[in-house]
Amino acid sequence: MATQKVTVNSGYDTDRTNLSVIYYEGSKAVFVNDLNMGVTISGDLAQASRKCEVTVNNTINGKTRAVAFKLGRKIRILSGKTELFQGIIFGYDIDDKGEESITAYDANHYLTKVSDSYRFDNKKASDIVKYLCKRFGIKTGKISDTGYVIPKLILRDKTLWDVIVIALTETRKKNNRQFSLQSKGGVLHLVERKEQLTRMYIEDGANLIGATYSTNMDDVRTQVSLTGGDEDNPVHAFAVDTNAKNVYGTMQHYEHISEVTNTNKLQALFNDVTIANLGEVSIFGDRGLKEFSFGTFFPAKYNEAYCEYRGFKAPYTYVAIIEKWRDSKLPIRFIVTGSKINYLVTVREFSYEVERAGNRGDIYFSLTLKQFKWLPVRYETTKTTRPPSTKVKTRTYTTKQNDILLHIAKRIYGDEKMWVKIYEANKDKVKKHAYLVIRPGVKLVIP
Repeated sequence: MATQKVTVNSGYDTDRTNLSVIYYEGSKAVFVNDLNMGVTISGDLAQASRKCEVTVNNTINGKTRAVAFKLGRKIRILSGKTELFQGIIFGYDIDDKGEESITAYDANHYLTKVSDSYRFDNKKASDIVKYLCKRFGIKTGKISDTGYVIPKLILRDKTLWDVIVIALTETRKKNNRQFSLQSKGGVLHLVERKEQLTRMYIEDGANLIGATYSTNMDDVRTQVSLTGGDEDNPVHAFAVDTNAKNVYGTMQHYEHISEVTNTNKLQALFNDVTIANLGEVSIFGDRGLKEFSFGTFFPAKYNEAYCEYRGFKAPYTYVAIIEKWRDSKLPIRFIVTGSKINYLVTVREFSYEVERAGNRGDIYFSLTLKQFKWLPVRYETTKTTRPPSTKVKTRTYTTKQNDILLHIAKRIYGDEKMWVKIYEANKDKVKKHAYLVIRPGVKLVIP
């Protein structure tokens, strides 16, 4: 039967982006070209599949859906004649205004939906991939020969994805070759990392159809107050930017540093350390701080497919450097070559993990940087004098040989009758007896 073609909501600006979404219902191909359409494709080497999210105004008259998307149906994303994504619809939702969001995953997503126990003897990872795909009806394309023969592999209650990743990890340990699973044209491919089925570029006016920039003043501080010492001997340092305060209002950062008890030292710390530690506090007079977030990896070994140069150090060397930057909270210079990005920044967040999908020795990380600007500080220092103490010091008396309460009262108060007062304050230590000898070394409270 010939494939039918139906165009829905024609008028999408294909001259600018040349993007098409095609939904398949049986033998019918529905082209969804909506002016308000949005497409997001995302993926990660540590994940089995790529994800595609399509948002579209899917209504004819505000009540009826223009396209009746169904679960389990195929969807394709094309840029001109180049296929960017092909997968299966796993979910959708639509609101009362007809705005619909469709979520699809490529065919490799099914690798996470099948679990079983397996035993393989004298098999290559590539042989294991072929066997599993054939057994569970998963279509395959290019399956590169992984080379190393795994003597024995016994796995229990694992998904197909887990089995393949473990087999590729064993291969990497033995022959240092990296392989990854990819989905193209709706079929599974196993390719060596130096091979690439598709190179993707971000290009304004092609696949980059929109961008956003945001800034806010939540992190702005127009004045800073520092205290040191303790309650008895406090010291204080204060800075304010009057111009910024007039624009943004009073937004103060406070910090107490108990180990600094000297006014001059607090002053120096305020100028040299604390302001640097705060980072964003020092944006007085600016509209806000820019933030940069990205994720990538430090390769363990050179690979021409993704390394720009040779001679780099071991991945953990760079981890240690970034952690040092983060912990110091001092500014560093962030430059993206070939762009206008050149800022002083501080490291706000840094996390990493090792060995994704059998890539032994590689370290994958995510990094968040925030713009830093120095604060033009002027400071005031004050020292608060301690008020006269109103505390009454507690007297004590340590008993000696043959001491009795009567004699102790006579010695301290000059009045033997006061022994009862001493007893009342020390009931837990002595008995109520004026003439009873108290053992030596007992510390009595003298009220």
